[in-house]
Amino acid sequence: MKKILLVLLAIGLLASTAACGNEAAAAPVATADQSQNQNVEAFGVVKATSVKNITLDFQAPITKLYIKEGERVKSGQPLVALDLSEMENTIGNKNLSLAAAKSNLNRTLSNTDLKKLQNDQKNAQTIYDKDAKELETKESLYSAGSITLNDLDSFKKQVDGDKKSLQDIAYAIENQKTSKGTENDQKILESSLLESDLKLLDSRLAKPYIKGSDVISDINDGLVYDLGYTQGDIAGPQKKLFSIMDLNTLVVEANIPEEFINDVKVGSTVSIIPTADKTRKYTGKVSYISGIASNNNGETQIPVNITVDNMDDFLLPGFNVDISVTVDAKPGK
Repeated sequence: MKKILLVLLAIGLLASTAACGNEAAAAPVATADQSQNQNVEAFGVVKATSVKNITLDFQAPITKLYIKEGERVKSGQPLVALDLSEMENTIGNKNLSLAAAKSNLNRTLSNTDLKKLQNDQKNAQTIYDKDAKELETKESLYSAGSITLNDLDSFKKQVDGDKKSLQDIAYAIENQKTSKGTENDQKILESSLLESDLKLLDSRLAKPYIKGSDVISDINDGLVYDLGYTQGDIAGPQKKLFSIMDLNTLVVEANIPEEFINDVKVGSTVSIIPTADKTRKYTGKVSYISGIASNNNGETQIPVNITVDNMDDFLLPGFNVDISVTVDAKPGK
């Protein structure tokens, strides 16, 4: 009887212990307080949104490089010195050719033969107008019997001669204009082509980053990279001189997995920690969300840009960073 009681007590004790264990294991399954904010973690890279490629539209030897790869530069700072003597000679010769072409054109337009014909035409017109008016008078006199028919016919022949002279001069003027017109057109075309060439040459030098014979920075806080030439090289249109990024446009570019993109909004607060120094912490905000997704190693992601509130000189272009986007918990969850 005592053994039976002991067995029953042992079974009851084991059952009680098992029940307590089950309650302890189930405890973590309880719903967490969803009023707390959640984070979306991602990886990003520091990049500039404004980058300019510096190129030349002509060939010129590089006489001096004032900069090195990765150097920070200020507005107006000389970066590269060029030998522009060939370009300057070309422009000078074009100007001389244009001046000569315009001088020849002016001489053609003021042709003395044409001017003489035009003066003869003016005199002939005056004589014809005078005789034509006098013919009307003679016809009246003939009707009145004051002059003979022979006198009238003789004067009519004189008026017809005046008219023929006027027509001949007009015909000669047209021929002169036609022959000279072709010559004029050719010289006008020559002048126009020279003027176009000069405008093109001037436009190649009229760049905001060319001052005198120097290539300068037209960005106030820039960083030079991708230097394409060394001192003594001949630079030209076939390859850029270098690129320069505007450091005032640095942002963090990151990719958010598609399952979390609905929780990320423009204006969302972001915590940024650089891989180069994890003791540093930056804050920022989502400033842009791309309207198109991309596929990265089989994972669909959406690119976003993040502006940095407390940007400093430590956070360099190309730095890798870890980001954490703060997402407000959705009500009822």
